[in-house]
Formats: sequence, structure tokens, C-alpha cells
Amino acid sequence: MHVLQASIGRFRNLLNQRLDFSSRVTLITGDNGQGKTNVLEAIYLLAHARSFRGAKPLELIPWDFAPRPPSGEPECFVELLTESDDGTKQLRFELVGGRRQVSINGTRITKASDFFGQFRAVVFTPDDVRLVKGAPQFRRQFADRIVSLVDPVFVESSVAYERALRSRNVVLKRSRGAQLSRERQAELESLSTLLISHGRVVAERRRQLIADLQPIFQSYYDALVGNSAPRDREEQVRVTYRSDFLESGVGEQSVLQPDQALKTLYFNQLEDEMRRGLTLRGPHRDELLIDFNFLGSYRRGRASASQGQARSAVLALTLAAVDFVSERTGETPVLLLDDIESELDARRRQALFELIHRAKAQAIVTLTEVRPEFEETCQEAAIYRVVSGHISRVK
Repeated sequence: MHVLQASIGRFRNLLNQRLDFSSRVTLITGDNGQGKTNVLEAIYLLAHARSFRGAKPLELIPWDFAPRPPSGEPECFVELLTESDDGTKQLRFELVGGRRQVSINGTRITKASDFFGQFRAVVFTPDDVRLVKGAPQFRRQFADRIVSLVDPVFVESSVAYERALRSRNVVLKRSRGAQLSRERQAELESLSTLLISHGRVVAERRRQLIADLQPIFQSYYDALVGNSAPRDREEQVRVTYRSDFLESGVGEQSVLQPDQALKTLYFNQLEDEMRRGLTLRGPHRDELLIDFNFLGSYRRGRASASQGQARSAVLALTLAAVDFVSERTGETPVLLLDDIESELDARRRQALFELIHRAKAQAIVTLTEVRPEFEETCQEAAIYRVVSGHISRVK
């Protein structure tokens, strides 16, 4: 999978920019705050329909310094020309009246499962250290983004699970401090059944993802930190998945609990849930555990890993995700890497660029300047420079 061209209009500080991505590696340079990351964010939108920064749609529009478009015209847009085994596609994301619209070859897409997988991209940003150091939700979101790129059934089940979860929480809040009527009890049972049905798919797909990622994850981590052989691994790392929906076991050894056990789980916690107005069990509370081996014992990375270890682990996960998507789909996703200079020391930056050079993935990388070692490793790379939202090609 390859991005050939990108046209970006009224997107943050990028008012009307066009880039050519004919090279397999593209380096986007510029000082901080000039708009480099905005380019990656724009491309990412057409893989995931949302910002990796967590921005709301209206936050993408440069209201403060760009004239308002005529009524009915998009407030901002991103258009990509991509090439894959299916041929070339024109993908477009735009905001019209503050609402997202996505189209493929001019046909508007309204169903999430029809959108995901049309274009695939995986991103690494400085904020992704949250995957190790942050709350569980960031790790769940990472897993869900990757599985969404390869599995439309997961997308449908994930959307249905979130819908049922919101409805169940509304019923629980309304039941707080009140006697549970037969009608409301039946409604809760129905919603619990939906959570179990769709939650099974979510939990199983996440579990399989983590089981598949682990060996690749360790291999990339070794390459980044310089581990030369298993016996020399001073920085071993592992990722596991913990879920209420899974019986005891680790990785591929874990299995889903039977329906009746899950129904009992929901029934036994109902009183507590009504008191708190929240659904307390399910994939929305699951955890991906990233652990580091310190002197022969594994400890939670969230509390024990250094910033350097955390960054290397997240980058290794990102590269492993590229391999996972490629293996599952037969097409290698585009790799987006943001501000890697500030996140890695010189040795790990060099190791990363050597991995990029050997990889099949198209890589689009932002950095403040192109260091000599980068030019030596990626001699065929195209280089752009961004100044105050204006993009020019320098190589």
C-alpha cells in the first residue's frame, strides 16, 4: 500500500498544500510548530477517520486565520491518491457544517466497516509513550486501531458493543436508588446479552492480536536497544492481555468463558453497578499489560520503565503492528513516524532508520533536520520542508 499524492486544504495551518510521495521514504523537516505533524495527522485521518491527537472535528479547522468558505463548501479537506493491489483509489475526508464526511472514488461512505481497510496506516508519535506510562484506555485504543485495519467484523462488533454499553449505563443511572422493575430488569438482561455477544468478538480479536504481536514485538525491541542474542537480553519486554471475558491462561493459552459464566458475572455485580451507574465488567475495562524484565522478574512498565525503555517499547509495538497488518492482509500499511529525533538517542535513531531502510513499508517521517546518518541510510528519500504551514520540496 502506497500514498502517491496528498492534497490538504484548510487543515489546521495547512491552507492549500500538495505533496508527492513517489519515494518509499519521505522526510518532512521543519522547526517545531510549523505544521509537520499536521501532515501526518491529515494522512492518518483517511485510515482511521479520526485524529491520533484526539482532536474533535472542529479543532481541525483554522478558524482564526483562514476565511470562512461559502455555505455548503467544506471547512477543511484531505484527499489522498493511493495505490494498492486493488489499483489506485481517491480517498477524501472533509468537514461540512462541522460533520465528518468520507468518500472513496467519489462515493460517500457511511458504514464504518466499509471504510476501515480501504487505506491502512500505523503511526508513532511522542505522545504514544502513554501506551506504557498512561492509563489502560490508551493501550485498548492502540489494539482496537490495529485490529480495525484488518477485521471488518471486529469493527461492527466494537461499534455495537459501545452502543449497548452506553444504553446499559443509561439504564443503570436511571435505576440508581430505585426498585428495579420487571421491565427495566428485562432491558438490562437484553443489553447484557448484547455486551456478551459483541464483547466476545472484541476480547477474542484483541487476545489474538497480542498473541501474534509478542514475538515480533520482542524482535524489534532487541534491534532497537541492541540486544544481540536471547541470553544477552538485558531488556526483555512482553505484552499480555487481561480480560474478564477470558478464563485463566496467558496469550494463546487463554480461552473465552462460556456464556452462562459471563451472565452470572453481570448478574452478581448488578447491585454495585446500579449504585454507581456504570457497567463494571467487560472489554471496555480490559487491560493490555506491558512488562519489563528487571533482574529476572517482570514488572509493570507503567511504574518501572525508564522513558527510553518506554519509547523503544512503543516504537517496537508500532513496527510489530505493521508486520501484523501486512501478514493479515497481504499489503503493508504506511508507516507514519512523528518527531523521532526528540524521542530516541542517536544509537536507537540509527537502528530505526536501518529497520526502515530494510522494511517494505512506505515511511513518512517528521524531524527537525536531516542528520548525516539519516541521509546515508535513506539516500533515496524525498525531503520536504515546512515553514508556517507552507510545504516545499528540497530533494
